Amino acid sequence: MSKDTLFTQQKLQSITLLSSLLLCALNGAETLTLAEAHQLALLQNPSIEAIHSQHRAMSARIDSADALPNPQVKVTYFGESVETRTGPQQAIYSIQQTVPWLTKLSTQKNIARIDAEIILHAAQSVEQMLLRDVSIHYAEASYQEIALELTDQSLQWIERAQEVAEENVRNGRPLNDVLQFELELERTLDMRDQQQQRLEAERAELAALLGTTSDRLPLLAVLPEPRTEKLDSTELKRQLRHNNPELLAMKRSTASAAQATELNRLKRYPDLTFGVNYIQVGEGNSNFSDAGEDPWNVSIGIQIPLWEKANRAHIRAAKANQRASTANYRNRLLELTSALSNAVSQHGDNLRRMQRYVNRLIPLAEQALENTQFAYESDQVDVLDVIQSERILLDLQINYWRACADTAKAHAEIQALTTNISK
Repeated sequence: MSKDTLFTQQKLQSITLLSSLLLCALNGAETLTLAEAHQLALLQNPSIEAIHSQHRAMSARIDSADALPNPQVKVTYFGESVETRTGPQQAIYSIQQTVPWLTKLSTQKNIARIDAEIILHAAQSVEQMLLRDVSIHYAEASYQEIALELTDQSLQWIERAQEVAEENVRNGRPLNDVLQFELELERTLDMRDQQQQRLEAERAELAALLGTTSDRLPLLAVLPEPRTEKLDSTELKRQLRHNNPELLAMKRSTASAAQATELNRLKRYPDLTFGVNYIQVGEGNSNFSDAGEDPWNVSIGIQIPLWEKANRAHIRAAKANQRASTANYRNRLLELTSALSNAVSQHGDNLRRMQRYVNRLIPLAEQALENTQFAYESDQVDVLDVIQSERILLDLQINYWRACADTAKAHAEIQALTTNISK
């Protein structure tokens, strides 16, 4: 099954999938997973349809690339007949067909085929970048939802602590304790408003990638915690060279330039033109046995490539394009290898941060908050110590999920660089 046929079938299936997801959004019963977001993006994003249409247009040119030039039909009518021994010539009917030299047509077809492959790799690259962007915005939006939930939990804790402080004030504690909790409550509410704004912005970005609007976008699934296995940089670099659609397109561009050089070289050889001529003869006064019969003949012509200046210039230009394509490929390979190394480094760094948060920092902060609360109730510490302990715990929890989101983003970048969804 061709890629275009598969794309068309998937397009027909999108209506059912989109309808079910929108129904879930209206009912508030289901969430949108990352896999579903990827599928919707591939089916609904206009850029995917545009690039596949370009590929279909380029593929359609392959069948015409090796077609013979159109034949030429010519009619010559004599205003004044030319008298011959068989009678007066009245008209000449000619048909001619030019046949290019040997492999010119096959080379033209190879160029068209390679150009179609370049567009196909470009389409795959667009798909990869779209999936990467969906993953990044999905991770960021999911992180903002989690941060919002953690902040809401912190607000609930502050409200409960404020009630305790008010009770303590009635028992003789300073009124400043209540004011400090009120201040912390307002500060946290302001932080929550900022998180809400960032969440709405991320959902709008994600919805645009999915070809819909944020008000029709279902809730997102909880951001999964990344796997902690170490990545193999050597293997990833090998996958980059063999799978990256952009690099594959640049390789085929080099092959197309090489075929263009060969086509210009073949232009040094002549094209052949075959023809058939039919002469209409009128009634004459000749006594010859073939008098009044219409003669015909065949002809062959050769196009002489005499002027080489223009063709030599075309060959030089094609070779220069070939060298430029090769150099561009090497340069882009270095750039993408550097981007891959950076993504792998970020992935590993964020995994280490996650482990540090979950194994050491967050448990210590939870224990510190518990101890500080007990000490405050025993009138051993100031209210600011309690607020500071809660603030540290909230920051560490949010930073943990920030590291999870950044790990997911780095993973999306690695996937975009080293995989090809068509394989």
